[in-house]
This record gives sequence, structure tokens and C-alpha cells, in this order.
Amino acid sequence: LNNGVFSVLIEHGAPALDTDLNVAAKRLEALEYAALSVSELPVSLAITDRYYPEAAHRAVTYASTLSSATRNRHVVYLSGRDTTHQEMKGLLRIAANAGLANVIPVTGDHLVGETLRQTRSRSFVEDIWTLHQLKRLNGEAKDPVFFAGAVVNPYKYAPHPLLAQYYKLVKKFNYGAGFVVAQAGFDMIKLQELRWYLTERQFFFPSIARLMLLTPERMDQILRGHFPGMVISSEFQNLLRKELRFSSQQFEAAQWRGLELQAAGCRL
Repeated sequence: LNNGVFSVLIEHGAPALDTDLNVAAKRLEALEYAALSVSELPVSLAITDRYYPEAAHRAVTYASTLSSATRNRHVVYLSGRDTTHQEMKGLLRIAANAGLANVIPVTGDHLVGETLRQTRSRSFVEDIWTLHQLKRLNGEAKDPVFFAGAVVNPYKYAPHPLLAQYYKLVKKFNYGAGFVVAQAGFDMIKLQELRWYLTERQFFFPSIARLMLLTPERMDQILRGHFPGMVISSEFQNLLRKELRFSSQQFEAAQWRGLELQAAGCRL
């Protein structure tokens, strides 16, 4: 990333707790083999933590099943949802012992159908607190143990929430984040705006855009709020509905084409 080489990370969630970890490890090994076999450009995995479903294995435990020779080519998320500070410290120890250096702390979010009271009753570890711990561990080690990333949502359309996102991102850089991952979205201008902001502030950090292949089901889930922070504008929604009227095959082809254009836009 620091050399400016355009790379692709295939996002993959840690499996549910009722999945045998040994069986899941075999599937993960096959997925890793497919990713690392791509020769046109660097491809790795981004293993998400408590993204979906909630009752799932922790990402660091899941990623630790990968071969020690290749596991550090991937990125692992650390979610603060339903996690205590002591538990987070334990997860960091697992990551350090397994040689999982590329970690992205996230605070976590509410789940669909969960009331505000239910969300407030849960424990959350702030991603900035976790970044502070990573910076401290790096400082105590002879050689840096972790290469930490930060998340940001640039898809905000009013000054106050947008500037709040950028303000928190600057704090994350100050706490040792070395790259940034943007929330998934479909407005390329907002990604360009993020890069303009970073350049203007002289934050020359690599950035990764999360790109999502839309299906009719996923589109409806986003509109119902199943993906916190993701936005589909009314104009884009009308375009998607129009594409869907022809045939499901044509809709799918249009979404693949859109994903290709987004990736090209990020590259440029």
C-alpha cells in the first residue's frame, strides 16, 4: 500500500459460531488460494469481525487458522461491539502471537431491529481506544508489531456529520493509523472529496474503497437500513429499478459493469 500499488482486498466475514472452525478453516484456505493465485495485481483477504451474523467466531481467531507463511498478507478487522476493554486486549494478544499485523479497529454499530435502548445496553470499545493500544504495543516492541488502519464514512451530505467524520479520522491518524478504509457507497465524488481532503491536510496515507456488488435483495436491505451508513440516493434508486424492469440477468450485468467502473475510478 505504501508503494502506491493498486490492490484488491476480497472481504469475507468470520463464520457463525455454530460452524465448525476446522471446516471453516478449509474453506478459508481455498478462498485464500484463489485470491493469492491472481497474477494481474495483488489480491488479499479482508476478514470482517461481527459484521454478520452477530454470533460469530472472532476474526482474529478465524484468521489465525491461515498458514503462518501467508496470513500477514491479509487484513483483519477488530470490532468493539459486545466487547470489553479486557477482551479487546486479549484479541490484540491473539493477533500479535499469530503474526496478524494488518488490523483495522471498528467500534461496531447497532443491528437492524435493535432499539436504541438495546444498543445502549451493550458494551462497545471505541476504535480510537483500540488504536491507542496498538500504538502503545508498537512502542513497547523492538520492531513494530501492527500496521493499523482506520475507517471513515465520507458519504455525508451535511457539513456537521461530514466534518465530524474527518475530525475523528484525523484523531485516528494521530493514534497511529497508517491507512484508511472508506465505507461502501456509490457516489464517486464523495471518494474524490475524501482524497482531496487528505491531500489538502497533507495526510499522504493509502486509502481503500469498499465496493459492493448490488443485487435486488441487497438493494432492498440497504434501503431498509440493514447496512448502517450506506446510502442509495433516490436518483440512483430509480435507475436501479429501471434496470431491474428488463430482466434479472440484465440487472446483474449492469451491476458488474458499474462495479468495474467504480474500481477504475478508484484506480484513477
